[in-house]
Amino acid sequence: MWKVVLENESGDSICFLNEEVMLVGIEDCILLKYLDPYGDTVFNALQMKDVILDLEAIRSINLPHIIDGIIGLAVKGIDTVHSYLVFYGD
Repeated sequence: MWKVVLENESGDSICFLNEEVMLVGIEDCILLKYLDPYGDTVFNALQMKDVILDLEAIRSINLPHIIDGIIGLAVKGIDTVHSYLVFYGD
């Protein structure tokens, strides 16, 4: 399970999902395959377009509202200078 947060360069939360998420089918993804279930994984603004592609690829086997929420954070991250999409593992 991950807590997903969009943060600024100081580590302050810009916005976040209200629920923890579990993603399935990430093994063949470009970047999501690197999610650490027990640690933290950080994606920068340059990586967020690939994260979005990954999320769209696994949408059909995950809860759509979860995927849409993470995509919304990533889109906001692309438009926000010095932002990071962070997946906090258990």
